[in-house]
Amino acid sequence: MEDDHHQVVKAILSSDIILFSTPLYWYGMSGIMKNTVDRLSQAMRDDRYELRNQLKGKEVYVIVCGGDQPRLKALPLIQQFQYICDFLGMTMKSYLIGEAGKPGEIEKDERALQEARALNAAIKIKI
Repeated sequence: MEDDHHQVVKAILSSDIILFSTPLYWYGMSGIMKNTVDRLSQAMRDDRYELRNQLKGKEVYVIVCGGDQPRLKALPLIQQFQYICDFLGMTMKSYLIGEAGKPGEIEKDERALQEARALNAAIKIKI
């Protein structure tokens, strides 16, 4: 199957900081994000990457946005990302959960906007 998987893996491996961002779909990650994470297993078996060695120590940030009490109901998803990071030797530095059920609604979530500004500033310092 020809797709952009190789380019995605190369981009991940060439980065010091990895930002995973997904809407909260039925209390989990989106299908596209799930496919990306699932295909890391394929990349682990590909000798071109030495995936575990190259991911070790990379910093990860997770951003999730959804409706229906996302700051509570997205916590299992955040934990799942923590387990993924632990398994791959990456360090999950922080996460941000915003509340919005439709486009543009995030503008009403002042807490998420403040956290996003702080996260952006922290990442800029690192790069």
